[in-house]
Amino acid sequence: MRNEKIQIDRLNNAKAAIAEAIAAKGVQVPESTKLDGYPTLISQISTSGSGGGKSIRTCRVVVGTAVAGWTENDCDYLCDGTSDEVKIQAAIDALPEDGGEIVLLDGRYVVTGIDLKNNTQLIGNGLSTQIYSDTSIGPQGVLVYAGSNCALRNISLLLETTDLSGTATAIKITGSNTEVRNVHCSGFIGNTIEIASFTAGAINNISIINNVLVGGANNLSAIKINSCTNSIISGNYIIDHEEDGISIINNMCKHLNVSNNVISNVKGYGVLVQSGSWYNIENNIIETKQSESSGIAFGGSFGNISGNTIGGDHAMANSIKMLPSSVKSFVTGNLVFVTGIVTGGKEIVVENNVVIKNQASGGGTD
Repeated sequence: MRNEKIQIDRLNNAKAAIAEAIAAKGVQVPESTKLDGYPTLISQISTSGSGGGKSIRTCRVVVGTAVAGWTENDCDYLCDGTSDEVKIQAAIDALPEDGGEIVLLDGRYVVTGIDLKNNTQLIGNGLSTQIYSDTSIGPQGVLVYAGSNCALRNISLLLETTDLSGTATAIKITGSNTEVRNVHCSGFIGNTIEIASFTAGAINNISIINNVLVGGANNLSAIKINSCTNSIISGNYIIDHEEDGISIINNMCKHLNVSNNVISNVKGYGVLVQSGSWYNIENNIIETKQSESSGIAFGGSFGNISGNTIGGDHAMANSIKMLPSSVKSFVTGNLVFVTGIVTGGKEIVVENNVVIKNQASGGGTD
């Protein structure tokens, strides 16, 4: 009798544990349920899920394109090279509220625009995954919108158009905690990457890292930051833009690290900081292509501008220009060619910089 009671207790304990696990996934377990009724309850988990409708597994959706030879057996959503944004957007919209990953397999996806809702990661396979658009880019003039808690990685974004009348931005970030990493952008005629707040507050915790940003005809800045705090812009290669390499324009911007970027052949400023505070602008290599440009123009406060190499094949206006609005900043250890450093503002420390001018002008050290 004692052994029988032990077995019954074990069975009841196991039954209670199973019931608790099923209930945790959002499926109601009636007290009258017998053991042979549990398989039916378990089968409901995939449709009910925890929290009423959410998937109980890590959500990772694979999208492929038949143009590259993928089939329905290879992926969850199959594109065909025409209006591929429909299938890609359907995959994104099908993610649970707490998000997941959309994996784009190798191939070219022809789209007018993609909206990354909050908590979404869009991940490709490097340059072999191409999101492509032409003059049919969406009405917002943006190829990829990114909300909060988003990531865009390992993808090539391409625009090919002869219509230069509008704007076409590659990536517009409108939410915090978002990352753009290892993305190749080419041919866009707006700002290639734009951080734009649609609310009164700033966008926080943005990472723009190790991207290649190639301009196109009539394009604007490579990276334009309207309102952003506590963020990093690092390791990017920026070339052939008609305006600035990196443009920071709002006094709400602060705690930004702009470092180790290569900025080449831009007509505007290499790095322009109009206002804001607490900047680290360090170890960038900058070459502009307009005589009225500056490598770095700084109008913020509490800035550390150090270790940058700045030059060009022309007599640029200033290698580094501290604007009248600049306050309490350091300009140290920079190597600048052709022209020197212009100091404006208040409480600016300029020291240990090397200025290499042409032979007629001589060189010098600040």
